[in-house]
Amino acid sequence: MVNIISIMNQKGGVAKTTTSINLGSFLAMENKKVLLIDADAQGSLTKSFQIENTTQSINELFLNEKFDIISISENLDIIASDQKFIGCESRIINNLGRENILKKALNKIKGDYDYIIIDCPSNVSYITINALVSSDSVIIPVGANIMSLEGIDLMINFLTEIRDNLNDNLKLLGVLLTCLNPRLNSSKEVQDKIDENDWRGSFFKSVIRDNTAITNSQLRRQNIFEYDSKSNGAEDYKNLGEEILTLTK
Repeated sequence: MVNIISIMNQKGGVAKTTTSINLGSFLAMENKKVLLIDADAQGSLTKSFQIENTTQSINELFLNEKFDIISISENLDIIASDQKFIGCESRIINNLGRENILKKALNKIKGDYDYIIIDCPSNVSYITINALVSSDSVIIPVGANIMSLEGIDLMINFLTEIRDNLNDNLKLLGVLLTCLNPRLNSSKEVQDKIDENDWRGSFFKSVIRDNTAITNSQLRRQNIFEYDSKSNGAEDYKNLGEEILTLTK
């Protein structure tokens, strides 16, 4: 049975796309058939796989036209994004059932996959709502700083609204702490803030440490396992992947 997971945060720079790349790559390495969906008009996920000049991307999916599924590697596919996707929301806003466009498209193909991972845009839009209506669960990456933590309650409340009104099966799979540097005093402040607000139960046990190998892998257009399988980044994303495999059994 397929697990459809949205990776979302209204803030940028929290490793949302990085997590989509490396989680999807880990699951594919574990012989799971994975589809990545780049639902962000910036196309960072698409660019990370050096995909250019797409003619039938997620833009066509939302316009109910033919769209391509591109093979990246064994067990790993992507529905790409491109600049045509900019402004797509304005083209669907008056459509009946506009919240269900992505869900209807995925219903036709989801049987081919074990996991579908949706990299959401960094804002609340009908594209984000489509992703959440389509999903079984949500991962919220948050940077290890106080400013990033301040939006957690807002995001959880937003997920609750979606669950109450549009997708009663939606659940929070976990909040993922990223860019953590245990040597900094700010990291202790973050941990204290999590405990102070009684958020601990919502967080994954796994954390993603601040790691230059992750940054370098992005520059090389490689996932962290290809770039340096012995790095802290590879260890952290392996731990996250194994935790998700357990949670989604």
